[in-house]
Amino acid sequence: MIARRLLVLTLVDLLALTPACGGNHAGTDASGGSDTGLGDGARDVATAADADPACANPGSVPALRLQLIASGLAQPLIVVQPPGSSDLYVVEKPGRIVIIRNGSVLATPFLDVTAEVNIPNAQAEGGLLGLAFAADYVTSGRFFVYLSLKAQVSPAKPTRVAVREYHRSTNPDVASAAPVRDLIDAQQDGYNSLGGTIAFGPDAALWLAMGDAAGMPSDAPTLTSRRGKMLRIDVNNPATPPAGNLGGAADPYVWDYGFRNPYRFSFDRVTHELYVADAGETRFEEVDLEPPNTGHRDYGWDRMEGMHCANGTTSCGAPGTLPIYERAHEPTYSVIIGGYVYRGSMACLRGRYIFAVFGVGKVLSFVWTGAAVTSETELTTMFGQDLTLLVGFGEDLAGELYFVTLDGAVYKLIAA
Repeated sequence: MIARRLLVLTLVDLLALTPACGGNHAGTDASGGSDTGLGDGARDVATAADADPACANPGSVPALRLQLIASGLAQPLIVVQPPGSSDLYVVEKPGRIVIIRNGSVLATPFLDVTAEVNIPNAQAEGGLLGLAFAADYVTSGRFFVYLSLKAQVSPAKPTRVAVREYHRSTNPDVASAAPVRDLIDAQQDGYNSLGGTIAFGPDAALWLAMGDAAGMPSDAPTLTSRRGKMLRIDVNNPATPPAGNLGGAADPYVWDYGFRNPYRFSFDRVTHELYVADAGETRFEEVDLEPPNTGHRDYGWDRMEGMHCANGTTSCGAPGTLPIYERAHEPTYSVIIGGYVYRGSMACLRGRYIFAVFGVGKVLSFVWTGAAVTSETELTTMFGQDLTLLVGFGEDLAGELYFVTLDGAVYKLIAA
């Protein structure tokens, strides 16, 4: 376990070029994509914030502030809004999902699995980590969580991470306590670098970013392992992997590989591009960008960290697909927290990817033009408050964004 993991007691790493591995942005792997219904990969650059026709001052960032929505939560991680609802559902790391309705937290949790989640010590990254609602949730009541589970006696199963399906009960504010089934799982003994996001993609598959469990050597490049991978699942037929995955000798659910801890990822709801924030080890954090209908990519870990050889040399083999963005670790402690491309009501903010750095309280942003990162802008000073524990984000049905802090608060991003 590296020394930087010991610097923050409340969370540990959150959940936890040239051919010679130089620093240019052009490196790619040789693998092709597969038709998954994600679109043809074309991108209308007019959707970028720098070109938003509704913005009176293109390239500008409006004055922003944070509106407190709720406080007093127990280690909240993310906010999700289900289809057809104005409520916000907050995932708490110890194992609960709670509902915020009209600014108040309902007294009864929507789901409570605290007795089942495995968080072996205060510094472990396990717990209830991800939540996704089915597109037809209004009628089906189906939703899915990603969590770390204790060992099971009958049938015997080791400690593991899993995607689990639940259903809403006859009371729409409370889920049925009994899970429907586990869709996919993997043994994950380390309880660091677990990943955490599950989300439905534009292809209607459920996507899962799984970390490499901080193993050394890492399982990220090992195609038969699910660790350090982007996985795709058909929730209607989970025993059969969706068409178009990597295939060959790879685990049949693998779509991309070469991640360390892709804790948070998101899809741009307009361009369908996939943004993955991958937490680095000791030197660099990164944001990976995948155009729609591509995939089958090697994102480089554990050869590469950011755009550099992880071993500190200039020769470590083929780089794979390089990130579009990297940043050096802070001198003390930092973990990149992936966010969203803003698509809400503030025209001059639309098309801007907003993300954070846990441990130092920075809120950062940039615009991806389809070819390059532009308009890098730090937003931190606009908020005038300590965001050291900013641990996650949320996006509502209208494209507005929410900030979540580990010390129990949820905020909405609004115009100042």
